[in-house]
Amino acid sequence: MTVETSFTLSGDVSNYGFYEINAIKALIAAAVDVQQSAVTVAVTAASVHVTATIAVTSMTQAGTVQTTLSTGIMASPAALQAAMQTTSSPVLRAATVEAALSVCPPGGCKSTAAALNVKDALEMPYVWIIVGCAVGAAVLLLIAFAAYRCRKPRKDTRANVKNSQLSKQLGSF
Repeated sequence: MTVETSFTLSGDVSNYGFYEINAIKALIAAAVDVQQSAVTVAVTAASVHVTATIAVTSMTQAGTVQTTLSTGIMASPAALQAAMQTTSSPVLRAATVEAALSVCPPGGCKSTAAALNVKDALEMPYVWIIVGCAVGAAVLLLIAFAAYRCRKPRKDTRANVKNSQLSKQLGSF
């Protein structure tokens, strides 16, 4: 599960090497309080289009990261510009934010209806309610079936009378 954010900076892609990309990763990781290893950064041409993807472990954390970015360093171009001034990268300090910023929900910016994987679905409470109801119904059916199979046969008085008469007749031989 990931949260994606993107922005466009001035300059040329060739200006954004390993050092600058790591500086962007560190800036975003610090802004949302995750490990730097949880952030990946890709730069592409269009001046310099930066896409940062942040790995999160739950829908709750995804919401927190999304809110933190939207109200923090990604709140406006000026906020991102100010955050970039704090880095040690001269390229980032000299760059200007040229385009609108975006913060996307889990599933990325390309999909408005984020596709959920199994892990995501298991974190949703209504899934557990449905699973609990299904398991409960199955247990009740098993109990009912076991009770039906284990019940004592009813005494049939006519059969008992015939059996006792037959016993008496056989006993007299």
